[in-house]
Amino acid sequence: MKSIFDAKEVRSEFEKASIKPSFIPLIWKHVITHHQNPNTIPTAIDWCKIPSLPSAAYSLLASKFKLLTSILHFLHHSSDDITIKLLIKLQNDSFVKAVIMKYDTWLGLLLLWWCLWLWW
Repeated sequence: MKSIFDAKEVRSEFEKASIKPSFIPLIWKHVITHHQNPNTIPTAIDWCKIPSLPSAAYSLLASKFKLLTSILHFLHHSSDDITIKLLIKLQNDSFVKAVIMKYDTWLGLLLLWWCLWLWW
């Protein structure tokens, strides 16, 4: 299964099935406007709810594409709420770790000033 947002793959599959690529932006618009709630990110989508597509597109979408190809497997907030650790499961069942660090630019400038003062 491939991501519906992989433009190259969607276009290729549509062209193989003789479906006009002009329908791709309509699909993306529907997906984006109907799946914006970050608390309920679906792992599957009912392609039949997208209006005005050729009938061949619905079966193609259902058999070859999905909304997300990677999922958040684990999330950890540090006790000081400065870092967030993510473990993301990829489509091939491997994992990627990511860390998001939040910091205050003003605090960073103060720390830089303090380091320069100590150095001189």
